[in-house]
Amino acid sequence: MLAKIWRIVLVIGIAPLLIGADQITETSVTPNPGGAANSVKGDGTFSVAQGNVLQNVTFIASFSGANPPQITLKFADTNQTVNPNTWTCTEVVAAGTYDCFAVLKTINPMTGKENKTTSNTITKTVN
Repeated sequence: MLAKIWRIVLVIGIAPLLIGADQITETSVTPNPGGAANSVKGDGTFSVAQGNVLQNVTFIASFSGANPPQITLKFADTNQTVNPNTWTCTEVVAAGTYDCFAVLKTINPMTGKENKTTSNTITKTVN
């Protein structure tokens, strides 16, 4: 009986890992891309779990050390025709140091559940 319980726990614990999940990565952040002052460009990759549908990718630049937090955000351009899927976005910001990251938003149309997945953070200084 105890062995049966452990098998059930094992299946419940591992099954979600096998199904997959939404993922997003910030590959690079470029301050002042192409010499453009007061701007920051982010790009990266993402994947959408089976059964989910992409809603958007948002690129966020959070001014480091600001209290209360000061953020700039913009929807990123996405490309789902390549593998892996890619995103890119350029924002206009004031000079300073920013913690930059992206948020992938998807929805499961069968359940109506929205999912938000946050990327890694890269800190860069913009002139």
